[in-house]
Amino acid sequence: MIYYARFCCRIAIGHTGDDADDDGWDEILAVEPGGADTYARRLAQFAPYRLPGAGAWFSYSPALAAHVTGLRVGHHSTDGDGAGERFVDTAAACAYTGRARQVLYRWASEGRITRYGSSGTALWDVLELPGRGRDGKPGAATPLR
Repeated sequence: MIYYARFCCRIAIGHTGDDADDDGWDEILAVEPGGADTYARRLAQFAPYRLPGAGAWFSYSPALAAHVTGLRVGHHSTDGDGAGERFVDTAAACAYTGRARQVLYRWASEGRITRYGSSGTALWDVLELPGRGRDGKPGAATPLR
């Protein structure tokens, strides 16, 4: 089991097989099924936000927050490798990409990303969205294959 725990504005990623000290957080934010392979993939997935010298602690990032939110609200599905899909609302997708909502809808109409949900409630798969670069500049969507 992979868990996400919060302390102040930092998030720890751990797994039940960890020998790490489980004290030092304020709350468990979410859990997801998986073992050491999934744990290693999560550490690699969020590596740009890892705090130097702090083990498996990460600074807040829109990508990590979207992942945790997707787990908490159940907007994910288990696929073959256990990564799952992470769905976020339009406001979160805009914050993550640094783009206006009109850009997301245009990208969806061009086939660059997929829009899910009903006409009144759009959801976006965070794994398809181009996040901001380390410099804070918006990313560009590439067509889906």
